[in-house]
Amino acid sequence: PREAKTRLDIDPDSLLPQLPSPAELRPFPERLSSRFVGHAGRVLSVSVSPSGEHLLSASADGTVKLWEVETGRCERTCSLGAEVRSVRWCPNGETAVAAAVVGVK
Repeated sequence: PREAKTRLDIDPDSLLPQLPSPAELRPFPERLSSRFVGHAGRVLSVSVSPSGEHLLSASADGTVKLWEVETGRCERTCSLGAEVRSVRWCPNGETAVAAAVVGVK
């Protein structure tokens, strides 16, 4: 014997959550707090060290720069010869190791 199945009468619009207005969605800062100037090309990647003291930036000009976060001073520039697409710190805070991905222009 077949059973009568009851169907739920649900309005599909009632399942959508109420979204906040775009003015309330401001995850980005509205004022400039730090500026790191030095690359000749577009910056393609940024990575902060596990300690938060240093920052690595990778650029289309073929360089990786090591910055001191507190002062914004460039401590070292490494030229890798081609566009540097990505740079990352090792997540282990005890070892200061970074890796870069270099692409062909």
